[in-house]
Amino acid sequence: MPIIKIIEKNKHTKLIIWELIESENYLIKYLNPFFQKKKFTCIKHIKRRYEFLAIRCCLKYLGLDTIVYYLNGKPYIKNYKFNVSFSHSYNKVVVATSNNIIGVDIEKCQINKILKVKNKFLRKDEANFIDYSIEVDQLHIIWGIKESLYKLSNKKLVNFLLNYKISPFSIKDPYIICWIIDKSYCKAFIAFYLKIDNYYLVYVIDDLI
Repeated sequence: MPIIKIIEKNKHTKLIIWELIESENYLIKYLNPFFQKKKFTCIKHIKRRYEFLAIRCCLKYLGLDTIVYYLNGKPYIKNYKFNVSFSHSYNKVVVATSNNIIGVDIEKCQINKILKVKNKFLRKDEANFIDYSIEVDQLHIIWGIKESLYKLSNKKLVNFLLNYKISPFSIKDPYIICWIIDKSYCKAFIAFYLKIDNYYLVYVIDDLI
């Protein structure tokens, strides 16, 4: 099993990153007898099939139920008091669990793409603290934080310019303060990030330090 990293932020928060190199049959065999055949056969896209299997393999590795339910777009596992969050990009999959509300995002570094779309998610006050010698890194981190916050909001707040704000940071900072903002709601969260190979891993926790 190509588990490339396990992060234990504390005794209540754990992330597992899996690199997808196995065949479908290998993943199905690993999941048995917990393989959800009926749900899996409904998935036609090969990439989505692998992601479906890998997420559940990660859950099994963590000793959790592999049957995933969704409420308002947010995943949960019955009879499990912790929160879960998933993300995938190309051949990397990450599963995060925590007793705090958590959102996770993993993205492959794509320089041209992130520069092309930055105006869709980068606020003017965020652009003011960008260090252009490390612009690509900071843009990927900001994108990952806002994707994670979007998951925390149960995918209800869709405007990445108005609903999510990132405090000034350097890539050497141990954590980043970020915000969810709505008409009558404003709440701070803490974000952590890590670069793994050519991927940016970001996770946001509802727990200020």
